[in-house]
Parts: sequence; structure tokens; C-alpha cells
Amino acid sequence: MGAIRDFNIGFCSLNYVKLLIVCLIILLSVCSEGGAVEWPDSTERARQHLERGVKLASEGKMSQALLAMNKALELDPYWIVLHYNRAIVYSRLGKKDEEEAGYRQVIALAAQASRRDREQILSASYYNMVFIVLSRGDVDQAFSLLEKALAMAANVNVYYHDLVSDKGLAALRVDGRFVILMRRYWPGYGVTVGRLPVQDRRAPASKTLIKKK
Repeated sequence: MGAIRDFNIGFCSLNYVKLLIVCLIILLSVCSEGGAVEWPDSTERARQHLERGVKLASEGKMSQALLAMNKALELDPYWIVLHYNRAIVYSRLGKKDEEEAGYRQVIALAAQASRRDREQILSASYYNMVFIVLSRGDVDQAFSLLEKALAMAANVNVYYHDLVSDKGLAALRVDGRFVILMRRYWPGYGVTVGRLPVQDRRAPASKTLIKKK
């Protein structure tokens, strides 16, 4: 019986070696034909996890979306698109501290991010933090954050209708600083309040998940 067992092991080992040789021949053949065997780099794998996270979030599977975002950040911890999207997921999970930490990470890393990513995300991060600090009753900090959000916005008009109608910003609208700030960007505010060209009535970039193109 021992001899038979040894033979079987040797036979299996031989087949395994043959399999490795076949794989090596195929690999060398591809390379010799000028083809390159490319494995996804960490950035591409991070993007794949991000896309999966966005999809899961759109399906309401926030805990799973968070896991996908965390895997993406392990691969690319300096990508502000990931930090922003994870902050949005935390927002939908009702975790304000983690949400705010995500926006602050976006702000901290913004200087080394691409211009496109900054234009998409930096202003929205400041804007989303306005609601968080207002929930703590900090109106002064809310105005400071709002000023930064508007100053960095690629198009301030995307925020206009939120600013004049969102219930979450009511504490700002009763403050005299609100009119001053609004007139800096919309000189007609208070005279033609609520009137902007139809083409500018677009949803703000805030509170949305952003895919990497």
C-alpha cells in the first residue's frame, strides 16, 4: 500500500509541474509576441472598489458600501474622492463625527489633489460641514465654512436655491451676516430674491456620491 501511495503522490506532483511549465510557456509566448501582461495597479483597484461602493450606496446598502470604501482607501489613502464619498456614506449612516472627519481629510489633502477633483469636492466638503456645525449650534463657524464653500465653488449658483430655502440653514438666514454674504455673490439678493436664470437651477454637488471617470 505504501508503494502505491508514493506513486500517486509522485504522479500528482508530476502533473503539477507540467501545469506550471504550461503556464510558463503561455506567459513567455505572450511576452515574446510583444504583449505585456498587466495587472491592475493599486489606483485602478481603488477605483474598482469605489465604483462598487457607489453602486452599493445607491442600492441602500450603506454598511457594505462603507466596507468597499475602506478597501479603496487602503489602496489609495490620499485620494480625496474616496474620502469624500466615504463621508457621504457616514452621513447616510447617521455618523456625523466620522462624516466631518472625512470632509476634514479632503481639506487636508486638497493641495496635492488634481484640479478636477478639487473643483468637484472641496467646495462641497466645506458646504456639507456647515450643516454639521449648525447641528451643534455653532453659527459663527457655519458662516466661516459657508464663505469658504462659496469662495471655492466652480459655480456658486448651484448653491443659491439651497441657501434661500433649505430648512437646515434657517439659523443663518435670520442672521444679518447672511444678507451681506449673499449680496457679495448675488448683488440682487433681497431685491430679486429667488430669481435666477433657469439654467442655473442645478442641484449642489453636496451630499452626492461621485464616481471617478
